[in-house]
Amino acid sequence: MDLLNVFPDANRNMVMKLVIIYRALYKAVGKEIADLDLTTDQDSLLQTIAAKGSLTLAEIAQVLVREPTSVTQFVNRLEARRYLEKEKIEGSNLKIVLGENAKRNWNPELAAKVLDKVMNTLTEEEKVQLNEILNRLVKSSIEELDALYRSPFIID
Repeated sequence: MDLLNVFPDANRNMVMKLVIIYRALYKAVGKEIADLDLTTDQDSLLQTIAAKGSLTLAEIAQVLVREPTSVTQFVNRLEARRYLEKEKIEGSNLKIVLGENAKRNWNPELAAKVLDKVMNTLTEEEKVQLNEILNRLVKSSIEELDALYRSPFIID
């Protein structure tokens, strides 16, 4: 039985494949970072902050596709473990930066090693094409989510 094409329509089969890819990468990255006692969502946030330098809580809500209250709790847990720090910017706004434990103990290359191995099965041209397709799917998915929940998920 072909488990990658179980549905009668191509759309559901493609979505199922995206879910399988996500879950496989989630598990593989989780195994690489297990010694740090971090979830893959936490690692993903650390990766994004390391790449950007800092994020606001609203930006984190967009990246993680989570409600702002959930993001606050998420960030507070990592702050308590000193993986993240909050810095005041204008008014009562905060920017979130990497904390002492992230700088000392966390290695962004652990997850990158897994992701690069998988993504390097594609040619550079395929990567460009896939990135363009995924950008359209992310935009469409977020717009649908925002229309349903009126939540702060719009990504520029």
